[in-house]
Amino acid sequence: MDEINTQGSRSEVVFMATLISVILSFTLIVLRLISRIVILKRTSWDDYFIVLAWLLSFGLSFSICFATRYGLGKPDHDIIDEWRNTLSKSQYAFTVLYNPTLMATKTSILIFYLKLSENTQRVFRWVTIVTLVAVNLAGVAFTILNLTQCRPLHLAFQYPLPAAKCNDILKISLSSAPMNIITDCVILFLPMPLLTGLRLPRRQKIILIGVFGLGIFVAIVDVLRVVYLEEALQGTLDWIQSHENKESSRFTKYNDLAWYASLSFMWSVIEVNVGIICVCIPTLKPLVSRVWPRLLSDGGLIDKPPSPTQLRREIEELEPRGTCVNTLDFVTMPGDSKSLVNSLAGDIEASQTAIFGFVDLNVPKSMVKLSNRESLRPLISTALLSLVLGLAYGFLNTLNCQYQQSAKMPVQKMVVLHSSYFWGYFASPLTFGLQILKRGGFKPTFITGLCIYSCGILAFWPSAILPSYPAFVISNFIVGAGLSTIEVALNPFVSLCGPARYAEIRFNLTMAIQAIGTTLSPILARKLLFRSISDTSLINAQWAYLAIALMCILAALAFYYIPLPEVNDDELAELAAGSSEANSAKIGPIKVIYLTLGLGVFALFFFVGGRESAAVMTFRGPLTPNFTSPMIRNIGHGCFSIGCFLSAALLLILKPRHLLPLYQTGLITTAALAMSLPPKSTPVNIDIIMEFFFQSAIRPTIFAISLRGLGSYTKTGAALLTAASSGGAIFPAVMDPVMWARDQYAWCFMVACFSCTLVFSVYLNLVPKAQRQVDPVVEKREVSPRSEGEATESDRLEGLV
Repeated sequence: MDEINTQGSRSEVVFMATLISVILSFTLIVLRLISRIVILKRTSWDDYFIVLAWLLSFGLSFSICFATRYGLGKPDHDIIDEWRNTLSKSQYAFTVLYNPTLMATKTSILIFYLKLSENTQRVFRWVTIVTLVAVNLAGVAFTILNLTQCRPLHLAFQYPLPAAKCNDILKISLSSAPMNIITDCVILFLPMPLLTGLRLPRRQKIILIGVFGLGIFVAIVDVLRVVYLEEALQGTLDWIQSHENKESSRFTKYNDLAWYASLSFMWSVIEVNVGIICVCIPTLKPLVSRVWPRLLSDGGLIDKPPSPTQLRREIEELEPRGTCVNTLDFVTMPGDSKSLVNSLAGDIEASQTAIFGFVDLNVPKSMVKLSNRESLRPLISTALLSLVLGLAYGFLNTLNCQYQQSAKMPVQKMVVLHSSYFWGYFASPLTFGLQILKRGGFKPTFITGLCIYSCGILAFWPSAILPSYPAFVISNFIVGAGLSTIEVALNPFVSLCGPARYAEIRFNLTMAIQAIGTTLSPILARKLLFRSISDTSLINAQWAYLAIALMCILAALAFYYIPLPEVNDDELAELAAGSSEANSAKIGPIKVIYLTLGLGVFALFFFVGGRESAAVMTFRGPLTPNFTSPMIRNIGHGCFSIGCFLSAALLLILKPRHLLPLYQTGLITTAALAMSLPPKSTPVNIDIIMEFFFQSAIRPTIFAISLRGLGSYTKTGAALLTAASSGGAIFPAVMDPVMWARDQYAWCFMVACFSCTLVFSVYLNLVPKAQRQVDPVVEKREVSPRSEGEATESDRLEGLV
C-alpha cells in the first residue's frame, strides 16, 4: 500500500513568514533612503547595492509566495497535475535568485567596511577586499550551478526532476552553506578589533559593538535554514533506500519535496531579508536624530544644553585621553569626516601600551627574557591552543576515516588523500607562513593559521555531502596549510618563551597536552556521531565540522585579545651572542648552527615520513593487510602523551642529546619487531602501542635542539623545520607498493626511515662543537625591575658605608 504524507499543509506559514520579512526589509530600505537622500542629501555605492539586494529579495520572496498558491508547502497528494509546471518554474526562480541576493547584501556591507577602513589599518582593508572578492566569486559560481542545474534547461521545469540529467539542488544548496557561514563570521567579527580599539566611554562602545553585532541574527537564521535543508535531503536518501529495497511507494519523502523543502525555502528568504535589515539599521542615525534627538545623546535625556563653562571642563577632562569620536556619526558616515578617520587611525596605530576595548593589552617584555614564572601565563594560552588543535585533529581524522569506509575507498586513494594534508606543510611554512611570522609576529600568525584551518574544516562539509573525492583532497590540503601556519609560530614560541635551558621540556609538555586532545576526540566522535556507518551519518557530521570550525574561529578571536610576548630578530641575535663562541664555531666551511639545523630538517623529514608510512599501513582502513582497530590508535595516542610527559621529566636530569637516541633506538626496535610478529595479533598491537610511546619525544626534541643559537634566523629555521613534515606526503606513496608486495615485511621501510634520524643524534653526541652549541647552559637568574632597583639602592648604601 502506498505511503501517504498525512501531515498538514505548510503553505500558509511559508506565505505569511515570507510576506512579513519582505515588508520589514522594504520598510528599512525606505527609512535608509530617507536618511541618506532627504536628510544627508548624499548616497554611495553601498546604498545602491542594498537597493539592488532588496529588488532581488522581492523577486525571491514573490517566487515563494507565488509557489505557495501552486502547491509549495503541501503534501504531494494535494498537488494537482496542472500545478506541477508552475511550481517547478517558481522553485527554479527561487534557486537562481538566492545567491545573487546574498551577493548584493554582503557586497553592500563590505563596501561600507572599505569606507570605514580608509586611512586606518591596512590589514582590515585587505581582509575586507579578499572577503569581497570571495563573496562574489562564490556567488557567481553557485548561481551558474543553479542556472545550469539541468541539461537541457527545460528539464528543470519538469516534476519530478529527472535525476539522470539534473543536479541535486538540495546538495548544491547544502554545499554553499559553509561559504555563507564563513563570510557571515568574517563580516560579523572583522570590525570588532577595529571598534574595540576606539578610546570611547564603555556605554558608547557597547552600543557600537551591539549595532555591528546584529549580524549574529543572520548567522543564526542561516543555521536554521541548513537544518531544514538537511531534513529535505534526508527525504532524498530515504527515497534512494526505498528504491534499493524495491518498495513500491509513490508517496515517499522524496515525492513530498514541495512539503519538506518549503521550510528551508522560507528560512532562506528570511535570511536575506534579515540581512538587509541588519545592514540598514546602522545608517538610520540622521533620521533618528531628527525625529528623536534625545535618544542618541551620549548623556541620555538632556533637559538643557551644557553651559560654556561646563563644556570647557568636559573638553579638558577628555584631552588627556585623546580625541573621542562621536560613535554613531562614525558608524553612519565613516567617510564624511577626515578628523574622525584620522582620530581612529591614531587610536589604532598609537603606542602598543594603549587599552584596546575591555582588555588591557600592555605589551609584555621580550619572551626570551621571561623567567619560568613569567612565562607561565602565555604558555598556558598556547597549551590550550594545542589542546584545541588536538581535539580538532582527532575529530577530523575520525571523520575522514568514516568517509573512506563509507565510500569504500581503495588504499591508493587513501594514500593520496593522506599525502595532500602534508603537502600543505610544504606549501604554507615556506611562503606566507614565514612572511607573516617575520612581519607580524606570533599573534597574527596564530590568527591567520586558525582562520585558514577553519576554512579547510568547513570545506569538508560539501565534500561529505556530495560526496566528492577531489573536494576531500583539497580540503585536506587547506587543513594542512592552516595547521602548519599555526605550527610555524607555535613551535618557536614554546621553545623561546622562557629560559632557554628548558626549551625541550616546554615543547614536550605542549605535545603531551595536544596528544590528550587527540586521544579523547575520536572516542567522543564515535559515541556522539558514528554509531553506525551510513550516508546519513556523513550528513550529520556536518554539525561536527561546523562546531570544530567555530571553536577555531573563537580561538582566533580570543588570541587577538590575549597579550602575548614577542621577540624581534635583534633580541634573538642578542640571545645567540651570549654563547657567541659556540654558535660562531665552524665545521669546515659551514657554521655549526647551520649544520645542526640542516641535519635537524633531515631527521624530521625521515621521521615524519616513517611515522606516516606506519599510520597508512596500520590505520587507514580495513582493506589494508595490517589494519589495526581504531581503539589501538587511541591507546597509542594515550601512550604518546605519557611518553611526552616522561621525557619532560627525564630532561630535568638528562641532556636532550642523550635522551633523543634512547627514544630513537626504542622506535627502531619496535618497527623491526613488527616484521616478525603475526598481523592483527595481540603482540603486534602492543608493539604498535609502544611505537607511539617512543615516537613521542623525538619531534619536539629535535625541533627545540635545532633552533638553538640561530639568532636572527630562528624564525626561518622554524619554518624549515615545520616544512620538514612534508616527508609525510612522500614516503607513504613510496611505501604503498612495498606494502602490497611484501606485506608485513614492509616494516623494513619504516626501520630505514627511523634509522636515518639517528644521524642527527650521532652528530650531536660525537662532534664536540655541536655539543657546546646545543647543550643547555644554566643562565643567571633574572631579576625584575623592582628587585633590580632594590639591588641598586643596596649597592649605593654599601658604597656609602
